[in-house]
Amino acid sequence: MMTNPHLGQPVVTWGRALDNARAAVIAVHGRERDPEDILDVCSRIGRSDLAHLAPFAANGAWYPHSFMMPLAGNEPWLSWTLERMEGLLNGIVAQGIRKERIALLGFSQGACMVAEFALRNPGRYGALLIFTGSAIGPAGTSWTYPGDFGGTPVLISGSTEDAWVPASRMGETAGLLRAKGAHVIEYYYGGKEHIVNDEETSAARRILESL
Repeated sequence: MMTNPHLGQPVVTWGRALDNARAAVIAVHGRERDPEDILDVCSRIGRSDLAHLAPFAANGAWYPHSFMMPLAGNEPWLSWTLERMEGLLNGIVAQGIRKERIALLGFSQGACMVAEFALRNPGRYGALLIFTGSAIGPAGTSWTYPGDFGGTPVLISGSTEDAWVPASRMGETAGLLRAKGAHVIEYYYGGKEHIVNDEETSAARRILESL
């Protein structure tokens, strides 16, 4: 049995120390990016009073192929990433921070992992911040996992013309989360580059104020 390569990678932190924080953020970077990149987004959001944990993906990617190909084509990497995220979440809970005070944040491939992890593990989170990402799988995939989000605040944002994540799939993901009781807001921008812009970080800041 192969060992999960993500588990041997470092976790970079920013903000308050986990043992001195009342709330936390798991920040998941995009393909061919790194924890420093996603923590730069977090610093722009500006909640340094929260503990931020950003894991590093082995080989710079959480899974190897397009998020819209059949799920089997991205295994076992997809399952390995889900395991990594679950371990981080459980580790934070073990430090005494309740799940409803933990936000999941990601950009691009990392945002796809946030959406997929949440849909497979519904519950009341502090927030889900999905910057240019969506649920994983080809058209027609059924994300029918039991559970409810209990009013979790969710931000889904991106471009109407993004080359990697279609706005239609982001909208579909928003609908899936709403159907399970999440409170979702969406922002789409024409002509936006594959980045997180200042309006998106401002919207995320407002959501994180609830933590």
